[in-house]
Amino acid sequence: MSKHLAGALGATFVAAASTGVVLAFAPTAAADTDTGSETTMSAEQRPSEDSVSAESPSSEKDEESVEGEEDSVTPPDDVEVSDDDEVSDDEEVPEDEPVVEPEDDSDPPDVEPDDKAPSTSVIVEAPDHTEAPREQPEEDLVDVVGSVVLAGSARTAEVDAEPPPDADTVVLADPPAPAAEDVGFTGRPSFVASVVTVVLRLVKPVLQLFGIELNGTTARIPFFTDGIPPFFVRARLTVTSEDYEGWKTWTLAPRRPSGKVVVGVHGGSFISTASLFHWSTYASLARRTGATVVVPLYRLANAEGTGGTAKTVVPVMADFIAEQVARHGRDNVSVLGDSAGGSIGLAASQMLVARCGGDPECLAETLPGRLVLLSPALDASASNPNIALVDDPLLSPASSKRNGQWWAKGLETEGDPTGTRHPLASPIYGSLEGLPPTTVYAGSLDLRTPDVLVLQQKAVAAGADVTFRLRNGQIHDWMIFGFLPDARRENANLDADLGL
Repeated sequence: MSKHLAGALGATFVAAASTGVVLAFAPTAAADTDTGSETTMSAEQRPSEDSVSAESPSSEKDEESVEGEEDSVTPPDDVEVSDDDEVSDDEEVPEDEPVVEPEDDSDPPDVEPDDKAPSTSVIVEAPDHTEAPREQPEEDLVDVVGSVVLAGSARTAEVDAEPPPDADTVVLADPPAPAAEDVGFTGRPSFVASVVTVVLRLVKPVLQLFGIELNGTTARIPFFTDGIPPFFVRARLTVTSEDYEGWKTWTLAPRRPSGKVVVGVHGGSFISTASLFHWSTYASLARRTGATVVVPLYRLANAEGTGGTAKTVVPVMADFIAEQVARHGRDNVSVLGDSAGGSIGLAASQMLVARCGGDPECLAETLPGRLVLLSPALDASASNPNIALVDDPLLSPASSKRNGQWWAKGLETEGDPTGTRHPLASPIYGSLEGLPPTTVYAGSLDLRTPDVLVLQQKAVAAGADVTFRLRNGQIHDWMIFGFLPDARRENANLDADLGL
């Protein structure tokens, strides 16, 4: 028996045992889950492309400097506020008692600003007050990100910058307000998620003894990583396949299609095909929303450079997305990319914007209506120093960097000998201008998150229409693990973010 086969069997045994432990504790998940105080919106309440949600942070230090001046909150001058939202100067709000808005199932009143504000938003815990954002110099982004990662990670280390103040922020659906540089992670992991994290910390070093990394595998394991949707996820779906430019593409259509189409760009650290977790996620999405999910299986990277690379895959993916938009209409097409697929989906969207050169008609005919990135691999160079601050129970920094170099083959230049800083391989170095409304999900126990936080800083600076949903105690790609209560809890957000 070969080394990898033995490792795969060992991994299967451990995974089965781990699943048993997790499922045994599953009934207690609801009692141990804290959803935080996040403000969410239904699909009908989600702002259009011309409206956004954003936040403004503040700190305890700033509260002391303005004590006595925050008895009332004055909206921005350029925002029209209804009478119900006004706060009288004679009214006093107790400092120790947070203001809680009553729950109302009715639609919120439409409030339209005179001038459009930057549209980047960060979904975090609701605050007691608001404060104008501070400007963050671009050269300080890494220090700020490092401080935030420290707050959300189990590993500790020294950094040059002082940790930022606690993120006390508010989410404003209407009117929009600019986001700021300080951001925190919301909620807390469920009991099941915590158990899975512990199990992964135990399993990871054992698998590494057999040369197996949890980043991804090239092994074709039946019903798991063989590139075929398993029969047991196909219930109430019509599953077909066809060829596109040498790629096999799968279509998962519900019995009553809504007319919406989601392009699912799977992850796998650039070396693995779609796994059982991906097929389960796509099938659940199709049944839940009525959307048809199309999954192109792009060519995978390898050490020899004979497989897929960013240089060869991203242009074809851009063509595939543009074809779906031309066939179904921009408002009916969205892109869902996780991990490596998040990198490809973002890079392909950036390429479509560049091809159009700012032509609105071209963008309407080729660019998807929405883009959702789950734990995206934004920087193939893995050079962010704050990666070392994250105690990731799933991913390995060394193999992530190696796979990124394989993916960047053919993009080498004199100034970038590995090619890993080319926007095709690392879309974090590309432009955010012209992109469709984008949502990024990331967890505090993910070594990809430091790059997500850098992307957030760039989005704030550019005023890009990007929303960040950052979660405490979540591992890499937790959103595709349907057995986690934490993933199921995000379904409503995910559906709305995809425009379904």
